[in-house]
Amino acid sequence: MKYSPAPNNPNNMELLIEKGKDRLFSTLHTYLVLNACFAKGFLPPEEWKPGDWFFYQCKAYGPLEIRLPLVGPIENAKLGLEASYMKLTVAPLTRAPDSSLSEPNVHAYVFKMIFPIFTEFFENHLGEIRSCFGDTAVNWPPIWQFARIVRNAMAHGSRINIANPNAAPVIWKSLSYGPAQNGREIFGVDIEVGDILMLMFLISSALDGVDLANKLREL
Repeated sequence: MKYSPAPNNPNNMELLIEKGKDRLFSTLHTYLVLNACFAKGFLPPEEWKPGDWFFYQCKAYGPLEIRLPLVGPIENAKLGLEASYMKLTVAPLTRAPDSSLSEPNVHAYVFKMIFPIFTEFFENHLGEIRSCFGDTAVNWPPIWQFARIVRNAMAHGSRINIANPNAAPVIWKSLSYGPAQNGREIFGVDIEVGDILMLMFLISSALDGVDLANKLREL
């Protein structure tokens, strides 16, 4: 995954995910198609134009938003095609008026749409983590330890599920999850969809030895 300042705004970061080069490509391509289909059902009906985007905000990671393209994913899927690359933008959070997508019942489906996407990526690369760092999660990179707890919460009603009462807390940004937080609901409370996408970027970057987290601190 390559990153650079966005050409039209150096305060934003553009992420380039390339087919055949980036482990995130296939999973993110599927998600962009699903997201565009979902957004089309709730956003105003006027025709979208190339360059239009829809954003998901981060909460745990900071006042940032991740912008996803609306034009291209559906059109390619209809033709049975995949683009050769995807561009996503990470930018400071822009306050926008509430829309139907922010309604609680709709918001819940936004999470349900990304849960299997995150889980697929996590599970597809879990073997690589285990081969490098062993089966004991405490020896994994910290971002992967945190991602494991998030992935488990996705499978347990959106709540922290830590069976070992002596487990050490995992920490990411201002969040700390350990046995004391067992049963805590986290999605929409501590973690937003943008944070889940950010976790995907970071666990992928950790496998590739790319310090994306340090670069994002500049935003």
